[in-house]
Amino acid sequence: FTEQYELKQRGVQRGKQDEAILRASSDVTEALKRTSTLMQQELEKSTLSATMLAESSKTLSSTFTEYQNLGSLVHISKRVISQLEASDWLDRLLILFGLLLFSTVVLYIIKKRTWDVGISWFSWLTQTKKHSYQPTNTFTTTIATTVSELITESIRDEL
Repeated sequence: FTEQYELKQRGVQRGKQDEAILRASSDVTEALKRTSTLMQQELEKSTLSATMLAESSKTLSSTFTEYQNLGSLVHISKRVISQLEASDWLDRLLILFGLLLFSTVVLYIIKKRTWDVGISWFSWLTQTKKHSYQPTNTFTTTIATTVSELITESIRDEL
């Protein structure tokens, strides 16, 4: 009877051991399944991250190209603005010179029409018989002399 009891006890113990082994095996299997699922999820995240990194690299590359283009555009714009500023100063100087020349011509015309005429009238009114006033224009005389000399020289050269 004791032998049977021992055998039965061994069977029960063995059954408990088998059950414990089965339970442990089942737990390990479940843990492996969870680990496999987590690894699959991490792999998908990694793939998505790699794809996003590639797209980000493309975007960064195109942004860098645009930045270089804008840099060259800014450089060209600076040069054009500098040229326009220099041209603006030249225009201002030319306008000032033209205004000065115009003012000088207007003053010369006013002088010729008023002052010189006034002096000639005054001289005519105050002239005496001994001294006759004949205004001479040295500029006209000089031009006439120069022109006659040039004509004379060109005639001599032809002969």
